[in-house]
Amino acid sequence: MPWKIASTRPAFFTFSPSSGTLSAGASVPITVTFARATAVAYSNASTFPEGRFDFPARITATRAPTTTLQLLGAVGRPPQVGAITVRFSGASCANVSIQVPVTDESPLKSVVAALTLSGGLAPTTRTINLTDSGKGSWVGASADLPNSVTALTVKVTATDVNGLTATADTKVTRPTTC
Repeated sequence: MPWKIASTRPAFFTFSPSSGTLSAGASVPITVTFARATAVAYSNASTFPEGRFDFPARITATRAPTTTLQLLGAVGRPPQVGAITVRFSGASCANVSIQVPVTDESPLKSVVAALTLSGGLAPTTRTINLTDSGKGSWVGASADLPNSVTALTVKVTATDVNGLTATADTKVTRPTTC
C-alpha cells in the first residue's frame, strides 16, 4: 500500500522516509526533523511566533483513512538590542546616561548595562539596572565619574523571561566639556 506524510509547515519539518509502500499489517519508523534555526529566525516570527506550537502532519495511504499526527514543540528568540546612546552631563562631564532600544516577543526579565571605566587608573566596572521608559527604550544613569576616566565601554545585556539573552556594546570617549 503506497503512503506519504506531509506537514502543514513544510519549510520547517522534514520526514525520513516521507513516502513508501507497506504490506498489510506492516509498519515503518519515520524520523521527523524540525528546522529550528529556520523557525527561530526573526524573518519567520509571523509564521512561528515565540512559544509553544502544535501543528498537524497528515499521513495518507491508498484505500485507507487519512491519519493526523501532531507535531509539538517550542520556539524561543532572544531579545533584540539596538544601538546604545551614551550622553555625558554635569561639571567635568562626570555624569553619564545610557539609552538603548530593546524588543522581544516575550516579557523582559532584565536589561543591565556594564560600564567599564578606563583612563589613567586600572579599568573598573559599574553595573546599572536599566528601566523601561515605556516606549521600548531602556534608560539608566551613573554619576560622579572619576576625573581620570577618559573612555567608557558600555555593554548592555537583555534577558527575557525564558532566559534567552542578547548583548550589544559600544565604546565612547569622555568629552572634555559638556
